[in-house]
Amino acid sequence: MAESLPVGVDPGDVVGTMVADAQGPVLVVNGDRSVVCANQAVDPVFGYRPEELLGEPLSTVVPTRPTDRDRATMDRFLATGEGSIPPGGLVVSGKRADGDRVSLSAHLVEYEVTRERLVGLILRDVTGREERRRDLERENERLQRFARGLSHDLREPLNAARAQVAFARESGRDEHLDELASIHERMAEIVDDALALTKGMDSCEVEPVDIEGVAESVWRAVASDDAELVVEGKPTVDGHPGYVRTIVDNLVGNAVRHAGPDVVVSLGVLEEGKGFWIEDDGPGIPPEHREAVFDRSFSTDDAGTGLGLSIVRELADVHGWEVAATEGRDGGARFEVRGPAVE
Repeated sequence: MAESLPVGVDPGDVVGTMVADAQGPVLVVNGDRSVVCANQAVDPVFGYRPEELLGEPLSTVVPTRPTDRDRATMDRFLATGEGSIPPGGLVVSGKRADGDRVSLSAHLVEYEVTRERLVGLILRDVTGREERRRDLERENERLQRFARGLSHDLREPLNAARAQVAFARESGRDEHLDELASIHERMAEIVDDALALTKGMDSCEVEPVDIEGVAESVWRAVASDDAELVVEGKPTVDGHPGYVRTIVDNLVGNAVRHAGPDVVVSLGVLEEGKGFWIEDDGPGIPPEHREAVFDRSFSTDDAGTGLGLSIVRELADVHGWEVAATEGRDGGARFEVRGPAVE
């Protein structure tokens, strides 16, 4: 029992008894937030012997971090005794003697000893739990992005499918139904590729992909009769076929949407075969927006490319490629996908 006795307060009083009986680390602070009592359990969590903390400010081991979600509640309770402490305790940041951070669950108890107000902090190291919580939040955010991306990628072929149905009804010609079947196949591919994306690149098969063939297939679904596609060379890259198609789909679709119904879209190979480019002869993207267009939240009337370009960058990243926006030869938007070796 001797080794578990608290330091700083007589274990015979109520505070000392509470500290001595605690299984985890306990600190007791006075109105100045100086440590007046600590038990032996602080050592393995903070790397300080309890006597080293006596007289030290609480911030030595529980520093003020405005980003802590419960720090304001804790500060209010320390100052006034007011505030609701949830059953699971407050979650605040701790700091070890070696500078490492730990996540702490803190229950606060108010005492009065010889007319002096003291607050006991009953602490528990919840670093592992908080790391799992943050991992879960990141995964949820990733799934939300995935859902938004899937919705975006399906919307365009759905619109094209509706148009083909309308043409078929008006004309009674079977070729519209063939095109509709092709669009439905593309929608199924998008769903399969999106599911594969949630598992990462390791689960995806990489093979040679004919960029010209992909672009022409995309073109038939999105372009108007007045638009023109020009392919320079025969670019072929090693990549995941569905992901590459989605990259091309979004870049070509972006040009058709934002450069006008009579747009000329060109596609070619970068110098030394280090990637490929797609450009249009539309109004282009102002220099100050060329990085921002890849953000999911970016949208303006002049260069609003929306969610599609953020998907392009994510899929390029999955392959280890880089994608950048620049100015085309005719002043329009040009996107360069660097990294894949082009045959």
